[in-house]
Parts: sequence; structure tokens; C-alpha cells
Amino acid sequence: MAIQEYSAETFEALLSLEAARKRFEDVNGNALVNDIFKPFFAKKGMERRFGLTMLHRHFDLKPDERLVEYNGTSSPWNTEEIPGMRRPQPSIWANCPDGYFRPTEFRYAKEQDDPFDELDEEFMLEFRALLDRHEVSNLFGFCRYPGDDFTGLCEITIGNTNINLKPADYFERIIENKIRRVRDGSLPDLAENDCIDQKDRLSAVLYPDLTYAPFAIDHGDLAPQNIIADSDYNICGIIDWGFSAMVPLQMAAGLPRFLRLQDLVLPPSISLKEDRASYMAFLQTRSSQASSWMILVQGGTDVDFRHCFLESIVSKGMHRRMVELKWEIPVSEQE
Repeated sequence: MAIQEYSAETFEALLSLEAARKRFEDVNGNALVNDIFKPFFAKKGMERRFGLTMLHRHFDLKPDERLVEYNGTSSPWNTEEIPGMRRPQPSIWANCPDGYFRPTEFRYAKEQDDPFDELDEEFMLEFRALLDRHEVSNLFGFCRYPGDDFTGLCEITIGNTNINLKPADYFERIIENKIRRVRDGSLPDLAENDCIDQKDRLSAVLYPDLTYAPFAIDHGDLAPQNIIADSDYNICGIIDWGFSAMVPLQMAAGLPRFLRLQDLVLPPSISLKEDRASYMAFLQTRSSQASSWMILVQGGTDVDFRHCFLESIVSKGMHRRMVELKWEIPVSEQE
């Protein structure tokens, strides 16, 4: 058998999230995922049986604990059986130095996963060889396929608990927090109805096609002074990531700051239209999932309203402004 039982030592040997992220960058993880592992899973017919995962841990566990996910929240559970409850099922496995895969995380559910068969065993052996060949056994593992309805998650750690947010939950959580702050008087410039209106309009602003898109890193201040270019105008680097955050893709894929409206009046100026057209023309030459998502978000006729609306969720100033404008961007009589 390629699979062995859980051991606390396996979990403790996992890299921290920051160390795993650095390791991912050092080994050019994106290329490995797209050029090596994705074709391998598809070739073996396992793309809807297993998934690839970046192994990491957020905190330590006691020797008699294991990390168990239930309803979107992962927390330490005692390894002893609980009378009247099913045993948590392994959900993520790591390739260990002893030549076996051992579980690192579990999930609790009434439905029991199918047992592994000979094809699964064959896949695991070849996957282990692939990990060893590329020297990334401490970085990548495999997990149970989350299903076609998997919406992507944003993992937040509070103490020794991981909370997984779905993309739509992200915005609703912020709005609910604002409602509480309005009620306790810490947001005096907003009314509770302003937040309720915002929440009611949210579903019409979010693209249904991005429901299943992952979270992504938003720079937060992608202005010209933060973009380094050489004498031939080739971009060499992006600096000042102090405001960056992991956010739903629709927010991360919005227009960069230098292509947004300077004043909340439509239509955009002629020069801004030309800049956007040049930018979009280049973007359309790129053939990737990321570029197709960006084209969807940035190419819509109502791109300015959608951007301002999402910004109003995280910006008190924009929220007040959109309330004043009755959730519409005015159109100038003169173009």
C-alpha cells in the first residue's frame, strides 16, 4: 500500500505557509503546476478523482491532535475516537521520507469516501516518483477532488483555527462588519440602510462566471510610481506591496489605478479611452485563464460602476460617494 496512517511527525514536518510560498517561488511552482502536474493528472484520468495541493501548516499541533475540517472550519481534534461519531476521513496526503503517503489533514462528513483501488495506487506511485524527480515532495501533495461545484476559498487563520471563506462570503462579511460598526457608532458617516442597500445590490455586480474563480493577490496601489520599467519600457518589477491582499478574483482583476476614472463622471476622457484600448489590445494577445478573466472584468461596458461598487465595500469614502450618487455614476452632457 502506498498509503500509511497519520503521524504527528508528518504534520510537524510541513513547511510554514510563508516558507512554502517562498519554496513555491524558488522552484517556479506555476510552471510545475501547469506544465508537469496538470498534464500528469489528466493523462492518468485522475483530474476528477484527486487534486494537487501546496502543503503547509499555519500552527503546531500537539502529538495527540490532528487537523480536521468541518463546514469550512479546520481546527485541532483529539486523535482518539469520539463515541457516536464517525472517524474523520483523510483529505490531504504528503509524500514522506519513508516512501509512503501519509495524511496531513482530515475532514468530518457523514458521507464516506470511496476506498482507494489499484488505479489509485498506481497513480500514487507515479505521482511520488514525479515529486521526487522534481525535488518537491515537501511542497506538493494530493487531496480528494473537491467537486465540480468547488468555488475556491480564502483561508483565514485565527489562533489555531483555519476558516475558509467562499468568494461571495468575502464581501458579505465586510458589509456585515460595517453594519455592526454603524450600529455601535464607529462609522458615523454611514447609515445602516446604506450598508443594507449595498448588500442587496451585491449579487447584480458579481459576475456569475467568476463564482468558481480562485482568490488572487491584489496589489492595492498599482500606480505608475510603483511600476519599474527599463529604457525600452519593459516592465522589470512592481514595488510597494504594503497594501496587497488576497481578495476575490473580480476585485483583483479590476482595472489598474492609472486606467480608472479620475472623477466619478462618465464617459471616460478621450485619452483614457485610448489608454484602455491599447491596454486591452495587448491583453487580448495573451492566451491564459488569468487573461480571459481580466478581459471579462475589465472589458465590460459597466466596468467603472462595478469597480466603484466593489471599492465602496472596502472604502468608507467611496461608500459615502456612491450613496450620494444613488449608486449610479453620472453621465456628463458633454463628451
